[in-house]
Amino acid sequence: MKSSLILGIETSCDDTSVALVRNNKLLDCIVISSAELQANFGGVVPELAAREHEKYLLPSIRELLARTGVYWREVTHIAYTSQPGLVGCLLVGQVFAKTLSLASNKPLIAVDHIYSHIFSVGLTSPIKFPFLALVISGKTTALYFVNSFTDIELLEDTADNAIGEVYDKVARELGLKYPGGAAIDALFNRDRKVPNLLKHKTNPAQRFSYSGILSAVVRLCKFIDRTGIENRNEYVATMFQKWVIDGLISKLKYWINKKDVRCVYVSGGVAANKYLREELEKINTDVFVVDKKFSGDNAAMVAFYASHLIK
Repeated sequence: MKSSLILGIETSCDDTSVALVRNNKLLDCIVISSAELQANFGGVVPELAAREHEKYLLPSIRELLARTGVYWREVTHIAYTSQPGLVGCLLVGQVFAKTLSLASNKPLIAVDHIYSHIFSVGLTSPIKFPFLALVISGKTTALYFVNSFTDIELLEDTADNAIGEVYDKVARELGLKYPGGAAIDALFNRDRKVPNLLKHKTNPAQRFSYSGILSAVVRLCKFIDRTGIENRNEYVATMFQKWVIDGLISKLKYWINKKDVRCVYVSGGVAANKYLREELEKINTDVFVVDKKFSGDNAAMVAFYASHLIK
């Protein structure tokens, strides 16, 4: 493969990000989050997120080039997130990337957002094929069997809500600020004895499903408000997170045995969860979890994955 220097652009949701990767090695990455702004509305407002991308993309690229000491003429390719994501946000990134490509005659690489997450672990850890990949975020909950950078088989995805989306909804029910994942994780007390949130445990042979979890939390909160259980939010957060994370671990063990793999990669925003990371360490196989600074949406993973797609 010839020497490459790839500019990555990420605008799939509420994070504006650009990065430079030279020959599969990250030089630098800038992420500008609009989460604080979105928190005023209790979640992501697509139009607002798209306008923030328009505002910050060009200044971010200028800052990135200045920080790395890279000249624009040195950049060989432009990679951008093409799907999936919020349509307006994706369009901003796509138009910006295509404009740069046309103006500078640099090849364009359209990158799948989920596949970028899968290989984001490779930014700090070795990639060993084949492996099982779990992607868990505000938009995705899915398992893949990965044989190569282009041979990726979807084993299972969610039948309804994504796990990160449910975290945000439960946090809102508890009066916590967006994004909800970190807030619930901070309240979680693994030493507190709590019953199962639902009567039945998750069946690892069935698809991911979180449609009933919010209703269960609403009912639980009403019950607690009547009975007056101490530290209401801690109690609910602990019960909710234990049920959800224990279900993920059970699911992973099921597929590890079924596919007979000895290597697992875990990525996406929810991969930053402390309790999940502790439980993953107990699995009797090689588990690589994305570095926390790359667990959310970022352009480093976009450029890194694109660098492995160049022929």
